[in-house]
Amino acid sequence: MLRRPEARAVLARVDALTMAAALGWVAWLWSPVLFPESRETRSPASAATESALALGQLTEKPLFDPARQRYVPPPPPPAVASAPPPPPPPPPGFAESHVVKGVARNGDIRIVFVSEQGQAIVHPLKVGDRLGTHVVREIGVADVTFDAEDGQSVVLPLPRAATR
Repeated sequence: MLRRPEARAVLARVDALTMAAALGWVAWLWSPVLFPESRETRSPASAATESALALGQLTEKPLFDPARQRYVPPPPPPAVASAPPPPPPPPPGFAESHVVKGVARNGDIRIVFVSEQGQAIVHPLKVGDRLGTHVVREIGVADVTFDAEDGQSVVLPLPRAATR
C-alpha cells in the first residue's frame, strides 16, 4: 500500500494519536463528578438567601473600585442666577430676505426673477404679481419696486450685469 518509509511513520503517528484520544475519552466518561453538591439537593430558599447575601456584599463593597468604598457623588455646584437670554432678533424684512437674480425684457414685456436669501427657488414675476405680502409695482432699468399690504414700498436693486 504505502512504500515510502516517511508515509509509514506518519501513519504510525496518526494511529498513536487516535489511540490516545480514545483512551482520553474513556477516562473522561469514567471520571467522578466535579461538583459534589448537585443543584437538585439545594432548596430554592437557600439559593435565594445566598444570592441576596452576595448582592449585599457587592453593593457595600463595589467590585471595581480600588478603595472598595461606596461611591458618594460630589455635591452639585451652587446655583448661579444667570441673565435671561436675549430676545431673538426680528425676522428680516422683505429687502433683506429677497434677492433679484435677473430681468428678462422683450419689448414691453418685463419679467423679474426673485429668490429668497439662501433658497434655490426662483420666482418669475411680472408687474402686478404677488410674492408673499408684496406686489410688483414697477420693473425699472436699475431696480424693482414692490408695494407691501401696509402701503410701504420696497426697492430692490437689479444685479450689475442685468443693468446693461
